[in-house]
Amino acid sequence: MSDHMLDIIIKNSDRRLDAVLFADEEYRQSDREISGRLRCLNRMKLTRRQERAVDRLLTAYNEQNACCSRIFYEQGFRDCVSLLKELGVFG
Repeated sequence: MSDHMLDIIIKNSDRRLDAVLFADEEYRQSDREISGRLRCLNRMKLTRRQERAVDRLLTAYNEQNACCSRIFYEQGFRDCVSLLKELGVFG
């Protein structure tokens, strides 16, 4: 399977993955946890400068997490295709 075909499959999987993600109880629980911590942070009455610093830090973590997730997902998909090739499912 060509890299181009894998890119198309991975690109089009985003919509399906969103539905799977939002149906997952562990994800929903973590979302509630984040909301609670955000309310706590808002009660701290940070200065604008402190808010921006926290926001930049969280944004950097989120960007790194998104990058890792993409890399892990793509590698898992490639590993699956390699296994199917090795088993003779793909030529």
